[in-house]
Amino acid sequence: MTEPSPTVRTHRTAVLYRVGLAGGDRLGAWLAERGYETAAFTRVGGGRFRWQWNRLARAASRLFAVDYPIEGEADLRTLDAFMEHVSDRG
Repeated sequence: MTEPSPTVRTHRTAVLYRVGLAGGDRLGAWLAERGYETAAFTRVGGGRFRWQWNRLARAASRLFAVDYPIEGEADLRTLDAFMEHVSDRG
């Protein structure tokens, strides 16, 4: 039996999301319930955003950045469907 290569990524999904938008706390809790690795950003660009992005990109096979207000359950369902679609079909 051969061991898996350490360079082969598992299908882990990570999400970088913007804090301060409507529903940011709700989104963070929703992502945590699903076991996604997460990090938050306050603005796109700059060293902190790039650092978070690169850190998550090394650990995950899929990385999403969310800069969209979550106003209700429909937004969470839409995000879930989008992430599933991209993961399945690229």
